[in-house]
Amino acid sequence: MAIRGNLQEASLPDIIQLLSLGRKTGVLSVSDKKNFGDIFFKDGKIIYCSIVNREERIGNLLLKSNDITKEQLEKALEYQEEIKSSKRLGDILVDMNFVSKEVLEERIKQQITDSIFTLLTWKSGFFNFEPNIEPITESITVEIDADDILLEEARKVDEWSIIEKELPSEKTVLVKTGIKKEEDIENQSTRYVFSLVDGHRTLKDIFEHSKIGKYETGKEVYTLLKLGYIYSGEEKNSEIVVDSHNKIAEHYNLGIAFLLTEMYEEAIREFKHIIQLDKTDAKSYFYLGLIYFRTGNYNESLKYFEEILKLGIINVSLFNNIALTYERLGMFERAEEFYERAVKLEPENSKILANYGILLFKENLFAEAEEKLRMALNIDRGLKYAKFFLALINFEYGMVDQATEILFELSKSDPSVWQYYFNIGQIYLSIGKYESAENFLKKSVETCGDEILPYKSLVDFYFLEKNFEAAEIVLEQIINLNRSDFDVFYRLGNIKYRKGKKEEALKFWEEALKLQPDNEILKKTIKTVKNE
Repeated sequence: MAIRGNLQEASLPDIIQLLSLGRKTGVLSVSDKKNFGDIFFKDGKIIYCSIVNREERIGNLLLKSNDITKEQLEKALEYQEEIKSSKRLGDILVDMNFVSKEVLEERIKQQITDSIFTLLTWKSGFFNFEPNIEPITESITVEIDADDILLEEARKVDEWSIIEKELPSEKTVLVKTGIKKEEDIENQSTRYVFSLVDGHRTLKDIFEHSKIGKYETGKEVYTLLKLGYIYSGEEKNSEIVVDSHNKIAEHYNLGIAFLLTEMYEEAIREFKHIIQLDKTDAKSYFYLGLIYFRTGNYNESLKYFEEILKLGIINVSLFNNIALTYERLGMFERAEEFYERAVKLEPENSKILANYGILLFKENLFAEAEEKLRMALNIDRGLKYAKFFLALINFEYGMVDQATEILFELSKSDPSVWQYYFNIGQIYLSIGKYESAENFLKKSVETCGDEILPYKSLVDFYFLEKNFEAAEIVLEQIINLNRSDFDVFYRLGNIKYRKGKKEEALKFWEEALKLQPDNEILKKTIKTVKNE
């Protein structure tokens, strides 16, 4: 089960500890709305951690720490390419005796702790835990107790809150004052960070080049500034420091990460940044169109899909998305036009044919819809949604047995889809098989989650049967789901009044009136009951 929330309401250390104590396996994604990180767990142990656009591949990590040479890294990469194996680079480096397994694991642990330290400094944002998700196969994992990391990193975060206030902006270039030579600095870590200051690197550059992690590096920069060995120079514009290709890659990685965790506003921001840098980036237009489609803003979705057309890009996927968007806007003729264009490009594309058939069904063109759906199923018998709409067409033709046969077959292959049970219930209701209709409507409620339609249909059925006790139970379930509307409150008020529970009836009617404050009939009803 997914867990999500706000970092201002639940602290990251508490969430990590909760997952550790629960021996959870999966990925905890964390975002401060500008950056994005993942912590992977296996049976409650932390096994991997990465931050989008800051993740360092193991080869570069070992190279930066002087554990291997550039030549050794190149040989290992050449060998990996030569054998065309899925074997991870770190394992190849160990097999070639370029690095020991112990050093390899130590560097990975260092990377994990450095990344977690950065995540712990994010005081606002969102988190999301998805169970049973593993790191990509090329990632080398280790096992670390969450308590061990949290104890040490929490201490660092407390100290960092003080140090950070004394540091300049990360865009600031650091410059040596010339009053001290590198060889005269006794402390090894201080001397190492001093060596990274060259009058051109910003504080951010120094963090990225340093092999001792952001916390230790920041501490040493703080020391060097206080001793007067370095000073803060001018700020560099980040747009100049990073070339546009790298900048686009950074925004793209963040955009995809935000999209996958349904942080749509943040994803939109990243893809729009890309378009500002490159107005011909078709992928960004596509993802913007997709996000606006998912959030129900179909006019905006269409605008971005059509920008791709202006770039001269023509493909079936694009035509399909434009057709679906026009369909949601109720512009069926325009949707047909783009499905036709898609079919001309790929006449054997079963999904396009099925989508076209569904559109025709919505236009009540049942014969044409059936033709397209059968064409799709002749190409791919596994298209369940094509079979589903074929069942609905059979029902429209009055072929009840054929319709229910298809829906029964679908429900057996995928028992979690409430729409199958719901439509079987509706079919039985239409032919007067009320007991069977009730059973399948109840089954649709059991499998629909918080979808409101099955609940309301079951309420309608119970009102039809004058089974107000059962209707009352379902209406209260809807309220518990926080999906109530005027109809729910009004009907529940009526049932309570029937049972002589006047105060409860008034409570629900008044809730209904809040949703329809101009409803004169309800106002009169409330007034009459209060005066009884």
